Amino acid sequence: MAQQVKVYSTPNCPWCKRTKKFLDENNIPYQGFDVASDSAARDEMVSSSKQLSVPVVDIDGDILVGFDEERLRQKLNLLQEEIKVETNKAPANRCTSGMCGQVDEMKQVLAALRASKYKCAVCGYVYDPDLGDPDSGIKPGTLFDDIPDDWVCPVCGSAKREFDRIEEV
Repeated sequence: MAQQVKVYSTPNCPWCKRTKKFLDENNIPYQGFDVASDSAARDEMVSSSKQLSVPVVDIDGDILVGFDEERLRQKLNLLQEEIKVETNKAPANRCTSGMCGQVDEMKQVLAALRASKYKCAVCGYVYDPDLGDPDSGIKPGTLFDDIPDDWVCPVCGSAKREFDRIEEV
């Protein structure tokens, strides 16, 4: 039975591109997810890997973070081939964290996640971090994650856990 392979990546990540190229060259089918634009995929990636680094490769539930050809070959049961000249051009200190050249991009993704608005599932009230909730002592600029857990919706009194992040397009 073929292995199920998922690749979580961002469009500008060079290690994501190398990971996909490796899979393509070895005729490994995979399902690709752009975590920069697909928040559900990003949430799934973070939940399974506990990382914001990309690429994340999920091979039948085994998680690999970063591009690591040797581990990919091992997990995919691929025979070690002679290393191609092109592969030898890779820097000796290749990045296996997935963060090489991606720090700014991932900081932007994290900032967008943290600065998101949240909507009460009960009454529809929207918490905007730029406005805060001054009547409840929550100053403007306070991120939803930083609001105390005992905070309640100022409109209907629902618990903080009843709020869902709003997808901004």
